[in-house]
Amino acid sequence: TSPCVVLLPEGADYRIVEVNEAYLEALNMTREELIQRPLSDVFSPTQQRGWNDYKNLVKSLDAVMNNGEPHHMGIQTYSIPSPGGEAPVAKKWNPRNLPVRNEDGEVALILHMVTDVTSQVRQEEFKASEKRAKKALKESNEQLARILESITVGFVSVSPSWEITYWNKEAETLLDKKHEEVFGKNLWEIYPPNLVPKVYESLQKVMKDSSPQTMHHYFLPHKAWYKLTAYHTEEGLSILFEDITDQKKTEKAKESALRNLRERVKEQTCLYKITNLKEQELSVEGLLAQAVNLIPDGFHQPELTTAEIILGDKYFYSNNVPAASVNQTPTIIAEEQTDLASLKLNIYFHGEVTPLKLGLLDEEVQLLKSITHNLAMKVNQIVSKQELETNREELQRIMDQSMDVICTIDKKGRF
Repeated sequence: TSPCVVLLPEGADYRIVEVNEAYLEALNMTREELIQRPLSDVFSPTQQRGWNDYKNLVKSLDAVMNNGEPHHMGIQTYSIPSPGGEAPVAKKWNPRNLPVRNEDGEVALILHMVTDVTSQVRQEEFKASEKRAKKALKESNEQLARILESITVGFVSVSPSWEITYWNKEAETLLDKKHEEVFGKNLWEIYPPNLVPKVYESLQKVMKDSSPQTMHHYFLPHKAWYKLTAYHTEEGLSILFEDITDQKKTEKAKESALRNLRERVKEQTCLYKITNLKEQELSVEGLLAQAVNLIPDGFHQPELTTAEIILGDKYFYSNNVPAASVNQTPTIIAEEQTDLASLKLNIYFHGEVTPLKLGLLDEEVQLLKSITHNLAMKVNQIVSKQELETNREELQRIMDQSMDVICTIDKKGRF
């Protein structure tokens, strides 16, 4: 049975003459607070349980009285007290007002019915947010591809089995090989280890140890010096290189550009992994426990970076640094409110860490804000799903126990 109250027109106001248990439970109120009281004494904005948009209800009721037709008010927001006495909980409602006519066909009473649609509204909001996030991620990936094609350094990526998976335009120019010639082929078939022994040794080490390597190499066939930077990813290796034969004096500036590009790739990878966590299959604790271990990889020195997530009184730390060693003020804090509690993301650096000397980049700050927002939405989705399941079970229980009720009303509006 839907939550409802029966209203009797009384001058410019309406008197509450009956209310069902579903309405009392939904709004956390008692019969004594409602029965035989004018509607304005209960819900006008100046009352304890007042509603700021009370005028919308009055307008709808007046429309029913004037037109004699049902009226749907559309989605409304009304807060109810929380069971524990904390701050009121904002809920979304779908109210509708139905006329009840007497024997003369006149509107004698109005049946005001409400449906709690909070979970459905939040789910729709989450889907819209998720769609925007996927669009943003796609645009980011496309932007990254454009950057890789426009930068003045070569970029090559290889799989764990050394198959070439990316070869940008600058790589074509520097190494005099087209993308079509090398894509899908084994790197060491194109450049045998005996031709580039130091490069072979360095890249093998990166693949094995997952530690970034930077080196200068003189490539005799081209009579040119190349600077190579390689770092490990889940997809294999990413290698950045450039011709520094005539640019030795600008090495420091070039290193800065390469480092910046590398960090942006890592940040996008970090955000991508967190975005793709399957919150439908996780609890809130499981989601945050997985997410906190993905965050350090988005920073310049992940082995010296600790992430901390706080949700209410629960703390989650990344596994790379023991929680007991977190003894300094966090470098940055990002925070968002969830349906459960405030969600905070703290980042700690340990030892002689470069980011502490240079300061965090704007992109790194934005990364933390994006991660916090993404996790807050996922937490709300899990909570909404749990609430929806609880409501579904309660609705099924009510439906299983419900019985049809028939009533009659006299000219004075009495049952």
